[in-house]
Amino acid sequence: MKGVKAALIALAITTSAYADTSVRATIDGTGHPIKLVTTWSEHGKLELDGKLVYAGDAAGTVVAGHGLVVVAYEVAGDKPFRVRIADDGKLRDPIAFARPGKADNSPFAIAATATPDGFAIFYQEVQNNDPTAAHTYMLELDGDGKAGTPKEIQVPWALADVVWNGSGYQLALIYAGGGDGMRLSMVSATKDGQPQGHPDWASAAGIVMDVHLVKVGDRILAYYRGGAGGDRLIETDVTRVGSWGSVTEHSSDRGALAQTTTLAVNAKGEPVRVK
Repeated sequence: MKGVKAALIALAITTSAYADTSVRATIDGTGHPIKLVTTWSEHGKLELDGKLVYAGDAAGTVVAGHGLVVVAYEVAGDKPFRVRIADDGKLRDPIAFARPGKADNSPFAIAATATPDGFAIFYQEVQNNDPTAAHTYMLELDGDGKAGTPKEIQVPWALADVVWNGSGYQLALIYAGGGDGMRLSMVSATKDGQPQGHPDWASAAGIVMDVHLVKVGDRILAYYRGGAGGDRLIETDVTRVGSWGSVTEHSSDRGALAQTTTLAVNAKGEPVRVK
């Protein structure tokens, strides 16, 4: 599946129509929405509910589980992979990790999920000398937030989100190589992060932003910002990975999603509009 460069261009065009900030939200164990705000340009920073996580340009995400909130982010440099744990509202000191091997890469995307034993974080970068080449690294944390060592996995596709599917992972991807818009694509992976086949097409062409995967019973659902103007909440059942080149699952329009409203998903697997 080629399309990392196209996805990068499409995401840049889509987000440039709005402010120079983006918000990723999660719901903690008490039902409280938590927002990670990313600011770009000359005042780049990451803030978790108003608390400074990192000063500078970064790509980040936030996930809750096991009584903790995990902020995972990636920056430029020799130790690009970062983690900060929020425990009872207090941020622990940041932890930085080097790549498994030397590379001249830049941050591209990041996704994280809670697992039965802790958390899994997927850091993705693109090569500076070849923006069509993506490299993805997986880092696992235990339930207390203690981290292992990042390892590279064979996921060359533009990453949007991830969820534990019961035996491994379901990865949401962005494909923008068809010339007719962006598509949500899906692929499953083992617990070691190895893909189990080729990605499918999980949506019609259009806008696909801020993807949230959730496991509800035996089903895996994707919620995302879509529609012709990026102002609709779309739901798609992505339990089964389909085939490349055709869309087999029907997407449901769950109503308006204003640009000033942030999407999150609660513990019941229900979409929540966060102001």
